[in-house]
Amino acid sequence: MRNLLKKHPDVAAIYNVEGGNAGMAKGSEEAGLAGRTRVVTHEENSITVPLMRDDVVQYVLAQDPAEMLRLAVNVALVKNATPQGAAPCRFWPPYAVQSAKICAGTAD
Repeated sequence: MRNLLKKHPDVAAIYNVEGGNAGMAKGSEEAGLAGRTRVVTHEENSITVPLMRDDVVQYVLAQDPAEMLRLAVNVALVKNATPQGAAPCRFWPPYAVQSAKICAGTAD
């Protein structure tokens, strides 16, 4: 991250698809980009929530594993209960987009 930001100091946004949010945040802060660069990452947890509050991360995509499991079980039950196994071929699992402004109730 540090090398990438040195090569591209004008980066406008970062989308972090995997773990390593603490390292990503440290690299962003060291490059002086914290709060200036929009950052989107995954999983609301003990690392991402404080980063969001400090405006290092602006958006967190959070999944609901319990609801995803419930949907998967329902699809399997429907598939097994019908003669043709007519279960939906596509469904959208639940997720939420969190931001410090959304959590504080000040989102536009």
